[in-house]
Amino acid sequence: FIYMMVRAFIPLEMNMVIHGPTMPREHLEKMIESSGCISSNALLKVPIKRQEGFLNLLYDVIVQIGYGMKHFVPNIMNLLLALCEQTEDAFIVNKNQSVENKDLYGDESTAVDRDDYSRIGRVRSLCFLRLSQMLSKFSFSI
Repeated sequence: FIYMMVRAFIPLEMNMVIHGPTMPREHLEKMIESSGCISSNALLKVPIKRQEGFLNLLYDVIVQIGYGMKHFVPNIMNLLLALCEQTEDAFIVNKNQSVENKDLYGDESTAVDRDDYSRIGRVRSLCFLRLSQMLSKFSFSI
């Protein structure tokens, strides 16, 4: 189940080929662990809606599975920190583009830019919420 959650965040360099009807447990764990090594630059390739969906799903996993996911806590924490870093970078880029648009067109931004900006804000807020939930539930394993 954890693999299904983090598969969008597995680096493209990782071999995701499945031989046979099932995946060996060691390979599956290796792929899940690699998701915790994703950089904020690599996260730019993951659609913001998918990032938001992951964060919403993570809430349910923390509540329902709880301590059953303690083995994956370090990887998920690394992923959450990378998401926070990526949203910070996106805010800076969006702010710079907004200033350029204002200079060029006399308008701060388009409606689409505002929607992206608010979605980035939601992802950032969800990141902080999930970080606090993870810290309060799994502080012993971080």
